[in-house]
Amino acid sequence: MDSLKILFATDFSETSKLALDFMCEIEKLFTIDVLLLHVIDSFWKDWFSSGIYEKEVQQRLETWQQKLAHSGGSNNRTSVQKGNAANAILHEAKDHNANLIVMGGDSEASPTHFLTGTTAASVVRSAEQSVILIKSTACKKILCGFDGSDHAILALQLAIKVCQKLNAELTIVFAVPRMDFNPLGMSDKDIVTKEDTLKTQKVADMEDILSNIDLSGIKVEKHFPWGQPSRVILDMAEDFDHDLVIIGAKGHSSLTKTLMGSTAEKILAHVPCSLLVVR
Repeated sequence: MDSLKILFATDFSETSKLALDFMCEIEKLFTIDVLLLHVIDSFWKDWFSSGIYEKEVQQRLETWQQKLAHSGGSNNRTSVQKGNAANAILHEAKDHNANLIVMGGDSEASPTHFLTGTTAASVVRSAEQSVILIKSTACKKILCGFDGSDHAILALQLAIKVCQKLNAELTIVFAVPRMDFNPLGMSDKDIVTKEDTLKTQKVADMEDILSNIDLSGIKVEKHFPWGQPSRVILDMAEDFDHDLVIIGAKGHSSLTKTLMGSTAEKILAHVPCSLLVVR
């Protein structure tokens, strides 16, 4: 992870400016190759202005490019595309061989601000690359959702590297859902006993997996609360002022949400801080 190829999609909104500041900090820690992208979402806008708007956008991108160059001297270039924002971002990321897409989170839904929730969700859902949505430049408290799966392990390994680079604190969360049905007509007492037994086993399984992952060199807290994973992660991120949530995605698909996972979908929709979805 010492070298990154990044597609940085900007609509020049306030959160895109935060993402630019974040990128300037990342350049101090990693060797990065950046493609700065803006998508003009309407051919009509460019037609009426005879290409003036496109030239203005290109000039603005070059100003951002200079700021990146001054912060770390990385290799970066710019691109202005037209059409559907999500499709253009995905296409350019593939052409750039990017392994990370950077976007501002919670952009305004106006004609000049294309990174709306729908666009960001489409990119996260369909991208072959990891995607980070920036809502703040802070990155000192990181929360990683964990369930022991391969994609969760990949996300945790990346979270550890980020914490090592940024000297950040890491919170690992494995949420255990309670039984939502009673097929055998058990008493309330029996249900509690059964749940406690299941939780003890699941926590032991998670601890066994975590014991094989090197967590040295960083401050780590592990939590194994009851609850639905998405709700627990969102509540902890908000209640304990985490700066970044990191989760793994099951896959990518332009046709359905299910491959990313219902937990990731809910977190994407409601996360109160920056979010990194790892692939």
